[in-house]
Amino acid sequence: MTEQPDDEPTSPGEPGSLFPRWGWPLLGLAAFAIILLTSNLMWSSLVLALRFGWEDACAGWYFWKVDPVKPRGRVLGLLYLAAGISHVLWVGLILAITSGTAAGMRGPVDGEEFTLTAMTMLVVFFAGSLGCGVLVLIAAWISKRNQFKSWVDSWGYQAAIRSEWPPRHFRTNRCRHLCWHAMAPVTVAYLILMFGIFFLFAELDTYPEVFGALLGATLPIGAAFVYLVGIEKLDRLVSARTPEECWPELTNPSPIEEPSV
Repeated sequence: MTEQPDDEPTSPGEPGSLFPRWGWPLLGLAAFAIILLTSNLMWSSLVLALRFGWEDACAGWYFWKVDPVKPRGRVLGLLYLAAGISHVLWVGLILAITSGTAAGMRGPVDGEEFTLTAMTMLVVFFAGSLGCGVLVLIAAWISKRNQFKSWVDSWGYQAAIRSEWPPRHFRTNRCRHLCWHAMAPVTVAYLILMFGIFFLFAELDTYPEVFGALLGATLPIGAAFVYLVGIEKLDRLVSARTPEECWPELTNPSPIEEPSV
């Protein structure tokens, strides 16, 4: 039987727990140095936000390294890495917006510099989201090929610092949230394809104007359909409903035959 964690994790004292103690001071100093050297709120915010993705990245590396079933370890490693990147992006975006708002309230802000920073921040955010999506899609492909379901838990880091295998403390599976990111590149690819078709016909000038209007009206509906249906399909493909579905070792201690990659 799997155990539910206590209200709070035990304070880390095991090997490998140095970063939780010094992560905030070190990254805080790095962010402050970037502010002093570049006056760039975006990059300093992203550096500070790295602390929020560290635990997922560490857990992913641990599962990738110790899982005796290599394809499952790779899937979990990719999914935890995607989770860490998504945390960094969202927290960095919020910190950058908050810092920019506070700076604007203190005094006038150079409009051109502010616009450039905002555009760069959006590009970094969407590029990172696409990267998360690609990682999840690769993990989904490996999962489908090897018939695995995954459980990505916020307590994975506790298992990593305790060298606990298989993990025995769980909260909730975050795979569905990662499916939101995974469908981002798919939806973007769909939009690019549809816009390409639209401009191709526009250049040929062989269709009535109502066709262009109809295509423009249905484009957002089609994108929403692709995004939402894709999330459901990916969720059924990747997400384990229970921890035991991801780790049969929890109920069956006998060795698992490793499938081919």
